[in-house]
This record gives sequence, structure tokens and C-alpha cells, in this order.
Amino acid sequence: MVDTLTGAQLKELHTSFTLLDGDGDGRVDAVDLQKFLATFNANFSLQELEGFINDETCAANGVLDFPEFVTMLSRLVSSSLHMPNEVDEASLAAALHRWDEDQDGLLSANDLRTAVQECGEVWTDEAINEMIYFRKPDGLFDLADLREIVGSAAQHRVSNAK
Repeated sequence: MVDTLTGAQLKELHTSFTLLDGDGDGRVDAVDLQKFLATFNANFSLQELEGFINDETCAANGVLDFPEFVTMLSRLVSSSLHMPNEVDEASLAAALHRWDEDQDGLLSANDLRTAVQECGEVWTDEAINEMIYFRKPDGLFDLADLREIVGSAAQHRVSNAK
């Protein structure tokens, strides 16, 4: 599956990897992965994640570099292609409401920064802007945008399974 990724998909994965890399050392460890997964209410112990990471790495060194990260995600996606994700509208609306500080129905770079800080992360302004402006030139996300992002990811998984 890794060999079927486009340049744009690899760039998106690299952006995600960079954002996950909490200390900027070019590697994702169990702590980075735990903080990320907790934002989706997926709670794993550090020991579980360390074991998972060590199963995915060549050196079993407790960290994933970018190529290992891409391989891990490809395996995860390949193994779950038969199970389409449903877009839970209520969860999307709740996430938007929680992160939307000024309650204008839009997520801005400032809203994203706050959401990231709630997860215990500190991102540079450059990283925040790269993430939010990558998808939307105006830098503002509404519920339809979130639905499209989540829905297109689920649809992509289902269509690849056929």
C-alpha cells in the first residue's frame, strides 16, 4: 500500500508526522502517540503503545521515524479497509463547539492552537498555520469542512477496499 501513495498523500502524512513529533527530533514515540490518540478518546497505556511501536520498527528502539510511520499507517489502513467508518455528526458538532472559542461556528488557527495545547502540546505558529492553511486558504473550518475531511477519509478507505 505504501507504494500506491501519491506525492500529495506523502506530503500530508509528513505534515501529520511533523505535528505528532512533540519534541521535534524527527521521531514519534509512545508519549507522542498517546497524546494524539487521547484526542480521539482512544486511551492506551504507554506500555501498549511501546509494544506496538516496537512491533513496527526495524530496530525495536521505541520510536518511529517517518518511513516507519508511513509503513505502520499503511498496515493499519490495509487491515481495516473492510470496516467503513461512519461519520458521527454529533461528535463532529461537539468537537467544533468545544474548539470554537468565539462560538462563531468556525475553527481558526487560534482555535486549533488552543485545542492542541489542551492535549499538552506546544506547536509553533508555523506548524499551526501549515496545518490549517494546507486544507483551506482562508484558514477557517466549519462543520461542513470537518464532515468533508472525515467523510473523505472514510470514503477513500471504502473505495480502496473494492
